[in-house]
Amino acid sequence: MFDWNDLRFFLELQRSGRLLTAARRLNTTHATVARHIEAIEKSLGTALFVQHAQGYEMTPAGEALLKHAEAMENVALLAQEGITQSTAPLGKIRVGVTEGLGTSFSPVA
Repeated sequence: MFDWNDLRFFLELQRSGRLLTAARRLNTTHATVARHIEAIEKSLGTALFVQHAQGYEMTPAGEALLKHAEAMENVALLAQEGITQSTAPLGKIRVGVTEGLGTSFSPVA
């Protein structure tokens, strides 16, 4: 089974078509992107990309993985959004106090 983290690199290479561009977007090196792609290809036992002078093109196996990888990414983003929305304040809170209490106890005076 492959590492879930490798899918981020797979998706970014598919979207950008170039190792260097994918690396910049992921804030890493092109060697790291290549290593993750190699790892997922080895794990699945098939090539996901073919390298051309213009960049990387997906193989049929890459196309088959793409829809699943995008679905997994969407679920992860929905989970993150659901968690952050439930813990984040929904708006401003105003507290009214007298001047004496406000300057003595309020963290923002």
